[in-house]
Amino acid sequence: MDEKEIVNLLRHYRHDWSNDLQVIMGYAQMGKLDKVQQKSAEVAERLMREQQFQNMDLPATILKLMRLNNLETGIRWEPVIEIVEPPIINDHQLAHLVESVHQIISKYLMNSMLYHGTIKFQQFKKQPFRLILEINQALKDLTVLIDELTATDYRIQIVSAQEERLVVVWEAD
Repeated sequence: MDEKEIVNLLRHYRHDWSNDLQVIMGYAQMGKLDKVQQKSAEVAERLMREQQFQNMDLPATILKLMRLNNLETGIRWEPVIEIVEPPIINDHQLAHLVESVHQIISKYLMNSMLYHGTIKFQQFKKQPFRLILEINQALKDLTVLIDELTATDYRIQIVSAQEERLVVVWEAD
């Protein structure tokens, strides 16, 4: 990743926070204090999740996911962190896996609307590292998508594949 791409990534990141602050200020100017409190609580919760995400000892994966969320591929991933001990995983391999799965799923989006998915990072004591990706929106050619995902890595399992729900689990050896 070159300097220009990093600066663009930081701009995008700052833009999201700026939008939230503008909404809060708008509610405050209209005297809608209940909305100010609600939106402030949402922003505080998102900040806490971002902090958990960025504190993982997986810098390549963090940067890759932030970059993918910055690109206009049609999917934004919300990271969920369930890590009780340092992840036992090769960071660069995980970053590559995240990018591969993202690119495959991107090919099967139904329309131009923005898809929102969750990407869960799990590391529990004495258990293998797990990555769980979930999208609750319609995808096209689900059977072909599943075949392509499972061909990417033998450790990929499809936990749920319904009309408007896809759950992909990858577990380290």
